[in-house]
Amino acid sequence: MKILIIDDEQLIRWSLQKHYSSKDCKVFTAESGEEGLRQFKKETPDITFVDNKLPNMQGLEVIEKIKELDEDAVIVFMTAYGSIETAVKAMKLGASDYLNKPFHFNEVDFIIEEITKKDKLQKELQVLRRQQKDSNLRRYHSQIK
Repeated sequence: MKILIIDDEQLIRWSLQKHYSSKDCKVFTAESGEEGLRQFKKETPDITFVDNKLPNMQGLEVIEKIKELDEDAVIVFMTAYGSIETAVKAMKLGASDYLNKPFHFNEVDFIIEEITKKDKLQKELQVLRRQQKDSNLRRYHSQIK
C-alpha cells in the first residue's frame, strides 16, 4: 500500500512514516499542500492523509485539488482543531474520513482497515454489476435471435 502524508508538522510525518514503513507500506511525505500535490501526481498513493493547517494552502483546498486530479482518491482529513463544521466540509469535498490530532496509531490503523474493506467491497460490487450486465446482454441477444 502507498500512503502519502501531507502535514507541516515534522513529528507527525516522521512518526506515521516510521510506523507504516514497518508494516511494508511505501510512505511518502510532504510538508506543504503544493509539495503534497506534486507527490500525489508522482506516486498515486492508495491513501492520502491531509492536515487542515498547511502553509500557503489549507487542507480543504488540497482535498479539492486532489479530487480534481483523481475523483476516486482516498483522503483522510486530519485536524488538531476538531471542528465538526470543518470535518463536514472535508467530507463534502470528498474526504473518506477524518482524524482528530493528537491521535493514536490504533485510530489510524482502524481508518485504514475500514477504507481498505470499503474499497474491496466497491471493487467486488463493480465486478458483480459487470457480470450481471454481461449476463443480461447475453440473455437479450439469445432472445432476439
